[in-house]
Amino acid sequence: YEVVELEDRDALQRAERERVGKIFNDYMWRMRAVEKKDNDVRYLVAQSNSLQFEELANFIDKNILPLSQEELSLAGEITSQSSALRQLHASYLEYVTARHQALSALSVYARERAPKTTIVETSSYQNRFASGSSTYYSDTEEHIPSHVYDRVASLRAAISSADTYRQKYYNRLEYIKRNKLEIIGQEK
Repeated sequence: YEVVELEDRDALQRAERERVGKIFNDYMWRMRAVEKKDNDVRYLVAQSNSLQFEELANFIDKNILPLSQEELSLAGEITSQSSALRQLHASYLEYVTARHQALSALSVYARERAPKTTIVETSSYQNRFASGSSTYYSDTEEHIPSHVYDRVASLRAAISSADTYRQKYYNRLEYIKRNKLEIIGQEK
């Protein structure tokens, strides 16, 4: 049999590397703005850890949720020619969506209060000489119910656990970056 070498093999490989590099770099260029928003949101979430209840809800509503919503919008607009990059991006969307939902719920639950109530106590007495009853009224202050503490703690934990999605995204991104010619190059 006869061995035939491709004359323009190097040129074909170079063209394929350029095509794959362009697809990958296009995705990464569009993700730069999203990752900047993500870093801003993560910084504000870390700052919010020292806040409680009403202050926390106001801080989330005023500072974090608008940035998180912008990040969701920017991330939702990104797509790619590569199915591997689309799957990768779906894991990133899962991360920002989970965190945004937990932040929204935390903002709502951090404001929850038990209403001010009036407690009525009636006592009656009766003895040989007299009988009667008396009514006492006392007000309770508005307070935070005990289930709110548990719910706020679980939502803070949900925000922290969203970082596992983020870590999966970055692990997969590094894998694709190292093997982009094989992963993206196989898709025609």
